[in-house]
Amino acid sequence: METKVIAKQSLFDIAILAGGSIESVFDIALQNDLSITGEMSAGQTIDISGIEGNQITDYYRVKGIMPTTFSSQEIFTLSGLGYMALEENFIVS
Repeated sequence: METKVIAKQSLFDIAILAGGSIESVFDIALQNDLSITGEMSAGQTIDISGIEGNQITDYYRVKGIMPTTFSSQEIFTLSGLGYMALEENFIVS
C-alpha cells in the first residue's frame, strides 16, 4: 500500500497515519530509504505496506485528520541577561 505526502508532512506524521504511533517510523524509513528527520516534498509517494493500523488510524481516517507537523523554522539560541547564568557566561566583577 502507498500513500502520498501532503505539504508540511513529516515521516512521523506518515507513521501515525499508517500505524497509529511513531513506532513504525523506522520501518517506513527503511522501506523507502529515507531519513526519519528529512524533509519530504508534497506529492511524494511513500510505501507503507506491512504497517498495521489500529484504532488511532481508524479514528484519523473517519474524522479526516491529516497531521502536518514538519517545521523548517530555525531555532535561535537565546542570550542576554535573562538567559545568563552567574559564573558561567555572566561574570560579576
